[in-house]
Amino acid sequence: RSMHELSLVEALLERLRRVARDHPGMAVSRVEVAVGRDSCCVPATFRFLFTALAREEPRMAGARLELKAAPGSDVVLNRVELVERGESHVP
Repeated sequence: RSMHELSLVEALLERLRRVARDHPGMAVSRVEVAVGRDSCCVPATFRFLFTALAREEPRMAGARLELKAAPGSDVVLNRVELVERGESHVP
């Protein structure tokens, strides 16, 4: 079952890599994702995988993930916050 969450997290990380590439000198500090109640995504597994995989990414290490329950079956990236690299990722 965690394969579903793994593919979702991998797709999210690829999208975040593109955002980071589009903003040189910036790092991802916060990510907000809406998880549809009918998406079959287990939030705890999604969070675990995001934390484990994002720490391997220099421009995402320490990024805070916020998951919001939503209607429907989609998993949607709602918001990405960036900070200058070298700044604290903690608000």
